[in-house]
Amino acid sequence: MSYTIRILKEVHRGNYTYNVHKMFSTAYENILDRIASEIFPDCKGEVYFKDWKEAIQDWSFGRNILTMMIEELKSKPDFYSQFNAKNGWGNYSGAVKFLEDALNAYKEDYILELS
Repeated sequence: MSYTIRILKEVHRGNYTYNVHKMFSTAYENILDRIASEIFPDCKGEVYFKDWKEAIQDWSFGRNILTMMIEELKSKPDFYSQFNAKNGWGNYSGAVKFLEDALNAYKEDYILELS
C-alpha cells in the first residue's frame, strides 16, 4: 500500500475561445497513435482518455501529451489554420500560444509524492 500526496501550485490562469476546439481535437486525434506507442506502449493501441481536455489534465502524462499536441500543431500550420474561427474569435497563432502558456505553467507546478 502506498500514499500519494500531490501539492500543486497554481501558476497560470488562461482563457482562450472555444472556437478553436476543432483545431485542438484534430491535433489530439492526429497524435493518438504516437501517444499509444510512446506513452502507453502496452495498451495495444488504445488510449483511454475521453478527449484532449482530459488527456492534458492527467497528472502523469498530461505534460507529454500537451507537448505532442503543440509539436503537431507547429508541424502543420497551414493545415491547422483552416480551423481558424470564421467570426475572428480564435486563430492558429493564438491557439498555439495558449497551449504553450499552459505547458510553461505545467512545468512550474510543484508535485510532491509520498509513497
